[in-house]
Amino acid sequence: FVYYPEIKKTGAMFIKTYNKKILILGCDTQENLKEIKNKIILYLKRQGINIIDYLILYSLKYENNYNIIKKNFLVLNILSDKYVEGKNVQLYINNSNFFIDKDLYVSFYDNNIELKIKDELFVFGKYLNNILKSMDKKNLFLCNCYLNKIEYEMLQNSVIIINSSLAEKYYRIKIPENIWDINKHGEKYFNF
Repeated sequence: FVYYPEIKKTGAMFIKTYNKKILILGCDTQENLKEIKNKIILYLKRQGINIIDYLILYSLKYENNYNIIKKNFLVLNILSDKYVEGKNVQLYINNSNFFIDKDLYVSFYDNNIELKIKDELFVFGKYLNNILKSMDKKNLFLCNCYLNKIEYEMLQNSVIIINSSLAEKYYRIKIPENIWDINKHGEKYFNF
């Protein structure tokens, strides 16, 4: 399953397959230890998870936002798009691919990470760009959500997930039906 926790000021995504547990943290806008502890750590502990196979850091600014994960779980590997201190850290740059499992791989790009899980594509992106708009069916999490633009650039056959607490300016407009705002609607799950 794929889980998007209801968390403020940080993008997060947790993936659990038959034998791997992957946590993505990214696009933080402030140090967010209380939210991470109360939402992500508490949820994972309740699920009986003590080991995270891969912690993926994407466009993360505040070191403490991932150090709190390392203090609460045994983290076997860290993949990051920029240099971070620590053991088991692997740095990935644009157009890098990493196979986590036979049915799961991660691709790092300048403006997004793509996770291919079986036949499903999950994208964790900074913002909606032309490449993301041109892709076929996908599950898309956008860090920077300009709701007024997304409303007119509907992506057919895609599920769009946003966290409006990450937006610098919050737009008070009606959110289209195919957009799930974690900040308003709560957590989101995908089972496959």
